[in-house]
Amino acid sequence: MIKISAAGIALALAALSPSATATAQTYPPVPQPLVIDKSVVRPGELVTVQGGGATPNATVTITFDGADPVDVASITAASDGTFRASFNIPLVATPGRHDISATSEGRSLGTVTVTVVVRQARRPFTGGGQSLLPYLIIGALVLTGVAGAFVVRRRGPRAG
Repeated sequence: MIKISAAGIALALAALSPSATATAQTYPPVPQPLVIDKSVVRPGELVTVQGGGATPNATVTITFDGADPVDVASITAASDGTFRASFNIPLVATPGRHDISATSEGRSLGTVTVTVVVRQARRPFTGGGQSLLPYLIIGALVLTGVAGAFVVRRRGPRAG
């Protein structure tokens, strides 16, 4: 009688079976990251976002979150599923962190976070740095006119 061990049987079966490795796939697919040209933006500023993973030639919608999310761009993906869009940050964007996301055919293609900062307030105009010459000339002309009026009144009418 031949003694066959369990380990020997396992080795024989492993050698006879085709070798294929199975890998787990994530579902739904993980969105590719979006890339944006600026991470700190101001309301009204032009920015460009790009990414991939869209169905070739599908419509891609770019959305800016906020109190009310706003679709800021709608473009067609290239034949390889990549896309690129330029848009202005909404003027009503509040200061702080905001997400910009891309979607196509009901799928998220990616999200990027930007920080919105407010425009610096302009200093009130105080007239500093301007030449006083025009004001001095106007003042001199006004004084000349007033002085001339007094001289004519003091002389009175000429005797003829």
